[in-house]
Amino acid sequence: MISVYLGHQSREISPWLKKVNSYGQLLQFVTILPFSTIASIPELAGPILNFKGLGGFQAAFQELKGQYTGDREAAKRFARDIGVVADEGMANAWVSEADLDYMDPVAREWSDKFFRAIGLEFFTRFTREFAAGMARRFLHEHAYFPKESSERYLADLGVTAEEVKNYFDNELDITSQAAINVKRAAQKFVESSVLRPNAAERPLWASDPRFSLLWQLKGYLYSFYKVIIKGIMTEARNRRDEGAPFTAVAGVFALAAVAFMPLAMASMEAREWAKYGLSELLPFTPEGKDYFRSDNMDWGEYLFEVFDRSGFLGPWSLGSMMHQNAEWDRSPLIPLLGPTAETIDTILRDGWRSIPNRLIPIHNQL
Repeated sequence: MISVYLGHQSREISPWLKKVNSYGQLLQFVTILPFSTIASIPELAGPILNFKGLGGFQAAFQELKGQYTGDREAAKRFARDIGVVADEGMANAWVSEADLDYMDPVAREWSDKFFRAIGLEFFTRFTREFAAGMARRFLHEHAYFPKESSERYLADLGVTAEEVKNYFDNELDITSQAAINVKRAAQKFVESSVLRPNAAERPLWASDPRFSLLWQLKGYLYSFYKVIIKGIMTEARNRRDEGAPFTAVAGVFALAAVAFMPLAMASMEAREWAKYGLSELLPFTPEGKDYFRSDNMDWGEYLFEVFDRSGFLGPWSLGSMMHQNAEWDRSPLIPLLGPTAETIDTILRDGWRSIPNRLIPIHNQL
């Protein structure tokens, strides 16, 4: 298990299989993820939720304002100092750094260019810099203005109020253990707020590069469950064990809904407008197609869609996909086998005429 977590493999992958997996993944990236930056908007809610209260919304607005009216470079430096900004452009919620090491160099380069072109690299860096800024505000607030649970919050991050105060008052040598503790605390806050999938957040078989096409695009579902959902459950359990009233315990779940679901709604609407705008600009797009799908949903369907888009189903989203496939008279097992299997199934069912509608980037989305 430790060997797998470190990215080691017991056997080397065959060159032909490496190429098939690499270019298969690249194909799915460019055909499925053109709007993934918009779909990632709800990730901004992670640091707000991790702030442990409604004050997270005020802190988020202040941080966003400070990022663009204050010292933006200082925010970037702090995020780099605590090691939460990935060097790889593709290292985001959709693909991990370990997965990149097993891609063919050409496929890896073009995948990186694709994620850079759609703005996902910028957005990924921004979310981590934003989360790092929220970490600073969280540590500062609970060190200087302690509340009932402040001591536990800081202890969970492995730091004391005194260490945080000395850090912010510039009374620490940056190489001292206390300063290192504060930076690690900020790093832990970020890592429990944003998604950066790794081998510890997925089944062991998913780390085997031979199965990369089967595992592709499932990392987000598992990472959200491990980082966000389990974090919510842990905080609710801690409050219950502290003897907090039921309203305070239930408030954790309410805060998660208030943080994530409006951003998921905004993401859905922005995606639909993006599709509509592209359909007006690009030639050879379907005539008369209604891109505002959410406008025609009833309330029950819409709320379930928002709940799913928020990420709250976690790995159980696969169950929803299987149910949807069954409703469309397709094999419910196909979603378990990954997007490449879905592509092959589509071609076998609909013939070669399905290729333009499935494999031409942007056109297939419209």
